[in-house]
Amino acid sequence: MIESSRIVVPSTFTVFIFISPFSRVIEDAAQIKSAVVKADLYDTGIRKMLNFGHTLGHAIESFSLAHDQNPLSHGEAVGIGIVAETYLSVKKIGFDKAEYEGLASLLSSLVAMPAYKLKDMEELLSYVYADKKNADGEIRCVLLQAIGQAAIDVVVSDTEVCDALMHLAKVTK
Repeated sequence: MIESSRIVVPSTFTVFIFISPFSRVIEDAAQIKSAVVKADLYDTGIRKMLNFGHTLGHAIESFSLAHDQNPLSHGEAVGIGIVAETYLSVKKIGFDKAEYEGLASLLSSLVAMPAYKLKDMEELLSYVYADKKNADGEIRCVLLQAIGQAAIDVVVSDTEVCDALMHLAKVTK
């Protein structure tokens, strides 16, 4: 039997994924999302944590759609974005490195991490800057301070984004 693994939801909830029953995981995730949305109907506070992984994930998805014969799904791209934004969390606000490594290992077992090249960074950054969650010409991400503690609207530099995207090639199962 495969040991259960934790997927971190940047809220006060921690969701456990088991091989079966997967339908229970989906049900729990839907309940958590519903509770968060009800608590912040206008997306001005706590609801923003649901964007975890999406700022870089949307750029990864757009790049894949433009370049890959078999583009990543939205979920795969967000999963990769979660790895990248958790890496930023370690570097920028002190998220636990061992927790990052466990999460990165789990997600890289589910989707292959891309190996971007320096020449890809300008295009990827253009997609990152197009994200609707940015403000005042700055890249804004949801980062993790700890499991269950999200930091919302953290400003991230171009250099930090490029470092996180380039680091993805080093992530192993």
